[in-house]
Amino acid sequence: MAVVTLDISEFRTLYPQFADSVTYPDTEITAQFDIACTLINNTEQSYIPYMPPRIVMRKRVLYAAVCHLLTLSGQGAEQTGNITSASQGSVSVGFTPVKGNSYPAQWWCQTKCGQLVWMLLTPYRVGGRLYTEYPDYHPYG
Repeated sequence: MAVVTLDISEFRTLYPQFADSVTYPDTEITAQFDIACTLINNTEQSYIPYMPPRIVMRKRVLYAAVCHLLTLSGQGAEQTGNITSASQGSVSVGFTPVKGNSYPAQWWCQTKCGQLVWMLLTPYRVGGRLYTEYPDYHPYG
């Protein structure tokens, strides 16, 4: 299998909310792609298939993950979790914090793109597998 390389113009076409190159410079998209590749194994040993032009599952997942990361970074440095309430007089905003017991699902499900990633990864996360950059490593032997 091949390794996904980022095509920024293709990404901007698929996710037009990031088309503005001033608000979302290429360097920011590339940095978030690198983080996505850390979260989702983008090596030849990845369990998520990528054999272009027919099978592009890993590319879909990585691009959706970049969308998720960019959306989260646009929410502000101090915001964690989803907005649950808002007021206008004397300004008040309430957030639901991400709970520790099911952290990955809650973290991914904060955005529409993250929900897509979570659903696309369903076949690859069943059975307690650990998907990292080092597929032969397991912390318990």
